[in-house]
Amino acid sequence: MICHWPVPSETNLMTAHDSPTGGCCRGPATRRELLRAGVLAMGGLSLEQLLAMRAAAGLRDPETSVILFWMSGGPSQLETHDMKPDAPSEYRGPFDPIQTIVPGMNFVEYFPLQAKIADKFSIIRTLHHGMSAHNDGSITVLTGREPAKPDPTSTNKSSNPDFGMIASRVRGRRMDGLPQYIAVHRAPFMISPAYLGLGHKAFESGDPSVKDYTPKNMLLTGDIDEKRLDDRRALVHQFDRFRQHFDLAGSIEVTDDFRAAAFDILTSSKVARAFDLSSESDEVRDCYGRHRWGQNCLLARRLAEAGAAVINVDATAPSDKSEYFSWDDHAGPFHLVHANLERFPQYDQAISALIEDIHERSLDRKIMVIACGEFGRTP
Repeated sequence: MICHWPVPSETNLMTAHDSPTGGCCRGPATRRELLRAGVLAMGGLSLEQLLAMRAAAGLRDPETSVILFWMSGGPSQLETHDMKPDAPSEYRGPFDPIQTIVPGMNFVEYFPLQAKIADKFSIIRTLHHGMSAHNDGSITVLTGREPAKPDPTSTNKSSNPDFGMIASRVRGRRMDGLPQYIAVHRAPFMISPAYLGLGHKAFESGDPSVKDYTPKNMLLTGDIDEKRLDDRRALVHQFDRFRQHFDLAGSIEVTDDFRAAAFDILTSSKVARAFDLSSESDEVRDCYGRHRWGQNCLLARRLAEAGAAVINVDATAPSDKSEYFSWDDHAGPFHLVHANLERFPQYDQAISALIEDIHERSLDRKIMVIACGEFGRTP
């Protein structure tokens, strides 16, 4: 699934195709469609009301999903997908390009796997914004709203939810308990659910590359079986009915929704199966790569296949195993060159396996893959 929105050559945003022509499945929005959307808004019918009416009429959109491979730190486009091999030395990166199967499209020499499947995704070179700090850039890209007061020290936190939280709110709770918004390994720390409430924060899965992986906070402790869990749920409801008499701010209702979602996650067999990487064959797990990014992407595919709306894949390196924790590269041959030589093979393997797997499973009209960071790099 892809739509080619104009989204600087300063950043790389990669989206997986579902159109054999390489274009948007529906084509650009026409003036008539835009006017129709404007009339809808001016008529006082909100998106939420429209979705509610569609649901009441039995009209449901297919369970499409977005997997965001989030390269925090700002990956350099000059060393990855938008190299300038013919530019002056002040602009060129230290690596050489290779030709992909798409004529005229060149990638860095360390992306041979992506080069072989370049017809299955697009490079969007026009994504841009005016933020120069990491947190501000992340907030802008993930929420669509620039911080009211930019902070060059990167200590800003968002005052608006990101698109995953909004998707969680619009889609609503799933009957099978699967969270609509999941952060594979962890969520971007600068993003807050703000006015949507904590119930729409991303569910953080933990690191799926560890031995005997299970999602954190998703297993019953050894001394609590499902009968005792039900007893505790009933007791909690009794306390809450008492407390509701004194609830003046409506916080109990929000807490109830959050708690109900937690009970659903704990007791849902479908959720357990979606997170169960051990059910994948060794061949598939090896194809993705037995490293954090590879297993992150494999888990993301399983969660999207199960119906989660948004999966944010944390594409940073483990700080205890690598000095190149994020994609925050700067001038200097050791940092730039050695950091990318460590990252590039794992990134190339993980993202290529994910895209190929989606196509082989005929999920390319259900799942859109986006790979980007908060900004790119100037020469």
